[in-house]
Amino acid sequence: MPPHPDLPAHLLGRLVVGSEVVDVDRDDLAENVSPAADATWPVAVASPGHALRALDAAASAQPAWARTALPDRADVVRGYRAFLDASAEPLARLIVLESGKTITDARAEVAVAGAVVDELLACAPVALEAREDGDPQARVATLRDPVGPVLLITPWNFPLAMASRKVVSALLAGCTFILKPSERTPLTAMYMVEALLKAGLPAGVGSVMPSHRSAEILAALTGDRRLRKISFTGSTAVGRKVLQASTTHFQRVSLELGGNAPAVICPGADLEQAVGTIWNAKLFNNGQACTSPNRVVVPESAAADVFALFRSAATAATADDPWAASSRLGPVISQAAADRLRRLVESPHGGAVVTGGVASGTPGVAVAPTVVLAPDPAADICVEELFGPVLPVVCYPDDDLGAAVALANATDYGLASYVFGPADEADLVAAGLDVGMVAVNRGSVSHPKAAFGGVKHSGFGRENGVDGLREYLETRTVLRPVSAQEASR
Repeated sequence: MPPHPDLPAHLLGRLVVGSEVVDVDRDDLAENVSPAADATWPVAVASPGHALRALDAAASAQPAWARTALPDRADVVRGYRAFLDASAEPLARLIVLESGKTITDARAEVAVAGAVVDELLACAPVALEAREDGDPQARVATLRDPVGPVLLITPWNFPLAMASRKVVSALLAGCTFILKPSERTPLTAMYMVEALLKAGLPAGVGSVMPSHRSAEILAALTGDRRLRKISFTGSTAVGRKVLQASTTHFQRVSLELGGNAPAVICPGADLEQAVGTIWNAKLFNNGQACTSPNRVVVPESAAADVFALFRSAATAATADDPWAASSRLGPVISQAAADRLRRLVESPHGGAVVTGGVASGTPGVAVAPTVVLAPDPAADICVEELFGPVLPVVCYPDDDLGAAVALANATDYGLASYVFGPADEADLVAAGLDVGMVAVNRGSVSHPKAAFGGVKHSGFGRENGVDGLREYLETRTVLRPVSAQEASR
């Protein structure tokens, strides 16, 4: 089979070790299968040895990169930002090929990556700014220093946006990095770091370690005291292992983990607007987002109307060819993911199942868009993170927003939530939600200026803007006495 035309052939089966693109031995190759096309290709499988070589490079380059002035670090990032504009369509097509999301959503991801980079560039001077305070007896200087070499672990569902956010934050803060992308989407990560190298990233500052041997690489790197921070986005189960591994040398950790986002419809909400917004948010990225609406919580008196609206939306929706600009829903990432969703829909839950369709000839593993009406809120389909185009809708007693909040909070997760209704009702619900992010009358919690992160089993730490940049900085204080000359001023 000839290589797919959207593959960057010069990056197949390669790693970036200390800013150098290198080949791997034949024994260190695996085969990836596209969820969106009849295509396979070889990918590198980094070993612990590769990872430690990358850490050698990162540790050696760290002092010089930390001393590099912020404007010079920002120039490298601006070169990468220009690449996002110049290569937007090839990047989007590569994202479709590796992840299966629709071309429309892939183009949106490239645009989001650019907006996030713009905001980080704007915020960097504020995040890194030193401050001096004090009193008549002492001067207190608060300094912001790079934390040091960092390990960045990113997922397959947003392979460019997540990696851009982490890598650019690390670079602007003055940290060298090792990027461990998902083994499903390594080429997007390789492509972006190649662009950074072309933009002037110095030797040793950045490495890319795609690998199926994630646990071994994590153990090797966290066992080395030179690694100073880990930023992980992925499942709660793996995040727990990352946190445990960090305790040997107490590396700093940021975790953005799973979600079970409720979408609460208040009694006074515009039902058509609420259902349409929730459904569009559910279909985005084929439902494979940690912030995706995972449960809808509706008042009993509006249940019949809401159920009818969701029934109409679901039956009209179709999983289709992800390469077509008109498609809103493509395949999920793998057969295993599809099988898991089907098991949850078919498991005992007491609800009514309404499904849409799958277009004939759709490439990859498509799952019909599905709504489950009035299931038991304690059923697996309401408790587990779905990560696909499946949406349960549960009810709460009329005029009891406290019950709605209780249903919404009845989960170990606490990443995102959505509230629909007039300001008095929506604000009351939003104030009671135990989550890191709330969207009111809109279908996205993401914004370049908004701190991104969760609570409870959804992790800790924040990304984006000043808050995200400071995750890569250590605060150092310097105290000194006030001189007689200073005291007399």
